[in-house]
Amino acid sequence: MQESKSKRVSVWLWHEDYPHSLNEEELRTPALVLRDVFSQFSLADCQYLLWEWQHCHYRPFLFAFGNGLLTLFRFRKMLNKLLDVAWLITRDVDDGHLFRLCDEKNANHLLGDNYFIALKKEDLWDLNRTLSKMLSKGGGLQWWKNILYHWWGMGVDKSQLDDGGRTNPTDEIPQFMQLILMIEIQYVLAMSLDVTAGESKFAATAYLSREEGQYPFKTLMKMFSKWEYDSLKDNLRDVYYLVDYGMDEGNLSKHNGLIHTQHKMVALAAILAQKEDEYFAKPEIFRFKDEEIGSFWEHDHYVPFHHLSKSEYENPLATLRQFNFAELNRKLHQYTVFLVERHRFELDDEVLSFADLFQQLERLLETLYLFIVQRIRIGY
Repeated sequence: MQESKSKRVSVWLWHEDYPHSLNEEELRTPALVLRDVFSQFSLADCQYLLWEWQHCHYRPFLFAFGNGLLTLFRFRKMLNKLLDVAWLITRDVDDGHLFRLCDEKNANHLLGDNYFIALKKEDLWDLNRTLSKMLSKGGGLQWWKNILYHWWGMGVDKSQLDDGGRTNPTDEIPQFMQLILMIEIQYVLAMSLDVTAGESKFAATAYLSREEGQYPFKTLMKMFSKWEYDSLKDNLRDVYYLVDYGMDEGNLSKHNGLIHTQHKMVALAAILAQKEDEYFAKPEIFRFKDEEIGSFWEHDHYVPFHHLSKSEYENPLATLRQFNFAELNRKLHQYTVFLVERHRFELDDEVLSFADLFQQLERLLETLYLFIVQRIRIGY
């Protein structure tokens, strides 16, 4: 591990953008922070905790993952350090050794082995520029720390729960994407330093807790017992129709919650698609007690399927394995950012791509529902 050669000058009395959270040793060798962070938290942990934190004040419960507020406090402290390291290494123009260590071979390997929400392959050609651009959005380093301070207050105080009328939560969607980008870039740098990646403590994927990922059908059943199948379809179409008028007015909690649910459904489908055929032949996988999942389905329910062909209807598992789940999640993030940045009316091709996205989400919803109604056994 190489020490930085750039001269450090304490300017915090005169300039608010300064890495206050780093000690003297970390200022000299910022790679120590990357090693410490990503040996404790996996990439999926970081993605999931930030994603859930950003959503928790739109729903009627507080941050409840890991050890609750203790986990959130540690995560916020970690993010402050990562922001300080990002600010530091993007100004380390005389050295920049952390970026030089990340060559194309390392980066491409990481892209193949990990799921990235915001980091794109083209970003790898100039990580320094990409990270500098991220920090410059808004008002600099201290501005980003103020974002975390704001989210902290919203996440820990029950009186701060927001239904979309007091603040505009969609303003924070682009901020979430930029913070995720910062985390993912620094993860690539950390792995280029031969850091041993930490195991997931909290997350099965970027969108599911470990428990949700461990029992995917139970998680799906809870969703389908909270929202009826027809209601989920109607609500999904309502979210798509927002393309006509955006999400900048009115009560936004419903739409944010539905988009949040769609991300989880896509992630659950991705886990199931990776299972071996033998997994689906085990009766215990599909047997639940009513109190575990709530009311689900009555025998007189009519289940309409609009997208599935006869062969897809007869073999939902094969249908499930045809989806590009990573692309669905990325496009769903792209859609929510589009709803906020409504000044981009000229992007007709992008609007058409969103129509395809929501048709695929409807098709996935049909596949998942068909899959479980054919197999689920509930003990009342």
